[in-house]
Amino acid sequence: MQYNQYEHYSVKGGRRAEQVEAYRNPSIPVKELRVITDTVNDYVRFQSLETWVLKKPLEEINAHTSFNVTYDKIKKGRSIDSIVFHIEKKRMADDNSYKLDNRAYQEDKKQKETDNRLLAGEALENKYTKLLIEHFLLSPYDMTDTATMAGLQKNVYPLYDELKDLRGLNGVKDHLSYVASKKEAYSKRNVAKYLKKAIEQYLPTVNYKTLNNQNVQRFEVKVQAMSENLKTIKELADELGVSKSYIDKIIRILELHTKLDKVGNKYVISKKQEKSIKDRLRSSESTTKSHTKSTTKKHTEVDFEVDFLKEEILYLRKSQDKQLTNKDKQIETLSNLLDQQQRLALQDKKLLEEYKVENDRLKALKIPSQETKEELVDNQSQEVTNVVEATTEVPRKWWQFWR
Repeated sequence: MQYNQYEHYSVKGGRRAEQVEAYRNPSIPVKELRVITDTVNDYVRFQSLETWVLKKPLEEINAHTSFNVTYDKIKKGRSIDSIVFHIEKKRMADDNSYKLDNRAYQEDKKQKETDNRLLAGEALENKYTKLLIEHFLLSPYDMTDTATMAGLQKNVYPLYDELKDLRGLNGVKDHLSYVASKKEAYSKRNVAKYLKKAIEQYLPTVNYKTLNNQNVQRFEVKVQAMSENLKTIKELADELGVSKSYIDKIIRILELHTKLDKVGNKYVISKKQEKSIKDRLRSSESTTKSHTKSTTKKHTEVDFEVDFLKEEILYLRKSQDKQLTNKDKQIETLSNLLDQQQRLALQDKKLLEEYKVENDRLKALKIPSQETKEELVDNQSQEVTNVVEATTEVPRKWWQFWR
C-alpha cells in the first residue's frame, strides 16, 4: 500500500519530497509490529522476533516477488524502538517469447504494419502535415517514422477537421501557432501524442464558446421576435391613455404580476394579457359611468346647499377679519400707552433721585454736625472760665514782689 502511494505521488506529484520518501521507506514501531503479526505474547526476546517475523519472511519476499526489501533497526536508548523498511522494485524485462509461435498474433502484427504504412502515406499527402512543418512542430526525422505519421493521420487530423468546421482553417493555424509557442524540447519525443493531447484540451473550449455564441444569437432572435409582439407596461399605459401605476394596479388585481415575462430589465405583456387588461379597463369605465349617472341627481341637490354654505363661510370670514383688525388696533394703542407710562415712570424716578441728592447736599452745608456743636460749646466754656479767672485775680502787696 505504501509503495503504491510512492509510485503514484512520485509521478503525479501533490506531496512533499519527505512524504514521498516516507512512502518508499515506511517506519513501524516494534509494538505496532507485534500487534500486526499477532506476536504480543510470543517471541519475548527481540532476536527470536527478528528471526521468525522479519528475516525469514523477507527472504521469501525477495526470492518470489518483484520487490527487494531490507530493514534497519532504530534504537531508543538501549532497546530497539522501531523498524524502517527499504523497498525497491526489481528491474524485469518483458518476456514476449510466447507470442512468437502464435499465428494469430503474427497475422495481426502484419496487418497493423500495413495499415500504419497506408496511414503514413495519407498523412504525407495531408494538408495538416504541411501546416505542422510550417510551424516547426514536425521535423524530417518524424516524417520518416511510420508510427508517428500513422498516429497523426489516425488520431490528430480528424480532430483538426472538427476544429476547422468550428473556426475555419485560420482557427487551426492559430491553434498550431499557440502550441508551437508553448512547446518544450524533450529527449524522447512523441509528436502524435503531444499534438493529440493539445487538441483534445482545446476542442471542448471551442465547442463551449461556439455553443454559447449560438445560444446568444438564438436568444437575441427570440427577444427581437418577442419584442415585436410584446409591450411594456409603459407602452400599454401610453396607448390606453392612463398612468403606469393604474396599469400596474390592474395587473395585480388580475394576478398577472407573477406571469409576466422579463426581457432585459423590463417586464413585457403578451397579447392575451393585454386583452384581459383592456377588458378589465372597459368594465371599470362602464361601472364608473353608471355610477356617475346615479350620482348626478344627488349632486344637483347638494350643490345648492354647498353654495349657500360657501357664501356663509365667506361672510363669517369677512366679519372675523374685521374683528381681528379692530383687536389689532386696540392692542397697538394699549401697547403705546403702556410704553409712554413706563417712560414717564422712569423720568419721575430720575427726578426724585436728583432732588434727593440736592437736598442732601444743602443739609450738609447749613447744619453742622454734632461733633462741631460739642467743640463750640467746649470752646465757649473755656473762654468764660478764662475771663472769670482774670477778673477774680487777687492783687499782690508791694512787699510780696520779691517772693
